[in-house]
Amino acid sequence: MEPREDNFNEEFDVEMAERGDLVEGTVLRADVDGLWLDIASKYDAFLPLEECTSELIHQVQEGNVPTSIDVIVTKTNDDKGYISVSQKRAAYRKLWKDVEEWEKSGEVRKLKAVSADDKGVFVDLGSGILGYVPASQLDIRFVRDTKKYIGHTLRVKVLRVNRRKNQVILTQREVLEKEQKERAEKSWDHLKDSDIVRGHVSRITDEGIFVDLGDHIEGFVPKDELDWRPIKNIARVFRRGDVVRAKVLSVDDEKKEMTLSIRLATPNPWQLFAEKHAVGDIVSGRVLRYLRGGLLLLVDRVTGLVPAQEVSWKRGAKAEDLFKIGDHVKAKIVSFNEETQDLILSIKEAQGDPWENVEKDFPVGSHAQGTVVNITDFGVFVELAPGVEGLVPRRYVSWKRFKDISEIVKVGDQVEVIVLGINTTDRKITLSMRDTKPDPWEEVAQNIQPGQLVRGKVVTVIPQGVFVEIAEGVEGFIHVSQLSTRRIDDPKDAVNEGDEIVAKVIGIDEERRRISLSVKAIHVDKEREELQEFLSEQGDDKFTLSDILGNLLGREVSL
Repeated sequence: MEPREDNFNEEFDVEMAERGDLVEGTVLRADVDGLWLDIASKYDAFLPLEECTSELIHQVQEGNVPTSIDVIVTKTNDDKGYISVSQKRAAYRKLWKDVEEWEKSGEVRKLKAVSADDKGVFVDLGSGILGYVPASQLDIRFVRDTKKYIGHTLRVKVLRVNRRKNQVILTQREVLEKEQKERAEKSWDHLKDSDIVRGHVSRITDEGIFVDLGDHIEGFVPKDELDWRPIKNIARVFRRGDVVRAKVLSVDDEKKEMTLSIRLATPNPWQLFAEKHAVGDIVSGRVLRYLRGGLLLLVDRVTGLVPAQEVSWKRGAKAEDLFKIGDHVKAKIVSFNEETQDLILSIKEAQGDPWENVEKDFPVGSHAQGTVVNITDFGVFVELAPGVEGLVPRRYVSWKRFKDISEIVKVGDQVEVIVLGINTTDRKITLSMRDTKPDPWEEVAQNIQPGQLVRGKVVTVIPQGVFVEIAEGVEGFIHVSQLSTRRIDDPKDAVNEGDEIVAKVIGIDEERRRISLSVKAIHVDKEREELQEFLSEQGDDKFTLSDILGNLLGREVSL
């Protein structure tokens, strides 16, 4: 590698060039090792390829050699008569000067991200210098996936410079925050009362929700302004990220606070309901919840109450047994007040009055199945259909004697009845349970005759005597005087309820449905038979039974 002799002579004072000087050189020629330059027409200088930036090397290889290059003197080479220079160092120095000026100016530049690690992104500043954008400075919100920025252009400015450590820390976050602030200021200037805005729910509290309108503007929606209907649990209605539409109620420019109303951003549903429906209309609603035995329905965005007594025609029906939350049901509008926002509904009225066809469905004399819904001292109430009940008077409960109706039937029992009468005006139906079975007295005339012995159970004991059940639904009465051959003042001294006894039928009154019984008659008959047997053994010339009884009674007795 030889210097160019014709340009380097004894008049050149190479000592005037010092290391570190930044000078401009004119390219004389290029060879495989580097470039020969002329410095101020005074010096020959050699620029090795390794002291060139990659950009310059690429230009030389492509044949696009520049006419002049800024370089830094690295060696004076006094003994060789030429100086050594570095274009890479000159570019590096120039770049750092540019970075320092960039830092002072606060200018925003567009740079391409070339690589990334877990903590940030690298951008190419040129001349082998990389700028670094930490993950916290990539966006307004912290970024976890830094690699997604590789190949993308970032808009950054200098955050800080440390030349000693060769560090250039950049930020895109401050650029974005400044732009956001400017947009927010502009948006605040344009926002006014009654404006309709859109945003997404950013926070939820017990008092209301905060809505992010973008550009770092947040508005608050009080609980009462969330909906036309009351909301108890806000978190069950709204979720973070939900997009909402709201009306601006007030704007405080100084505090940068805004109050919004989602309710007023929608038409008044009570007014729309009044325009669409009238009392008596049948509407469809969705069950929201159970309330005081009734239901709360959502009908066309308004809530209506179905009182407990309007849920079903069925006596004692519970709303939670008939409907589930979310069920869709039809109901009739009973009353409506737009001003007080009161809506009363009836599900049972929407189903029709069951008494309209009661005479057709349950004609007099017909048999029907029903459910015992109530028991009183005077009878049994039986539900024949939802909303249709009939009364079984006490005397029609059973052919059998009883003290308490609950001995015969209980609430919830399924029973068969016969319709005895219907009064549609008073909504009353008379029923009979006993008449569904044969009248036991019809068999009395055929199977029981005076003088016959019968077996039965004592069912009632009164001072005058005892009642004995001799067949289901058939009782006989034993007067106290007929309980024994000896004198008895209190029947309880002779028998107890539940005792089984044998008695003789001494009389039947079919018209009054009475059977007279006697225990005493059985003993008298037995004694008479024993006496007759004794007299028979005595011969014909002895006294007869009639004579003996006649003497005892003081009168003539016919046997």
